[in-house]
Amino acid sequence: MPSVFRTHFKTVGFPALVAQFGESVTYYPRSGGSKVFDAMVIRSQFETYTPSGDVVAQYLIRFLDDCTGGVSATDIDTGGDEIEIIANEGDTAKTRVTVLSIVSQANGEIQLALG
Repeated sequence: MPSVFRTHFKTVGFPALVAQFGESVTYYPRSGGSKVFDAMVIRSQFETYTPSGDVVAQYLIRFLDDCTGGVSATDIDTGGDEIEIIANEGDTAKTRVTVLSIVSQANGEIQLALG
């Protein structure tokens, strides 16, 4: 049974954060189709490395772990799904990036690494 904090954060707290700081993104599952919802995109790029030593620029994205206001964690296919975001503030064109991993999943929200 979910805690009171998790329930309130999922239904009130996190949606308020997304309403204040979120933006529209489009999720493209490997299986086809697309879904538009609001998410918080963290653009301060950082470097991670592939096993072969290649640098991968990544973004972080946070959204509801829910098939209504986001995507359910059980539906995420890392390495196969893509998300269209505005990569740099001030850009008008969106860029499709690959879902690399689930960074965290708690209290009704998911944080993904994109690259």
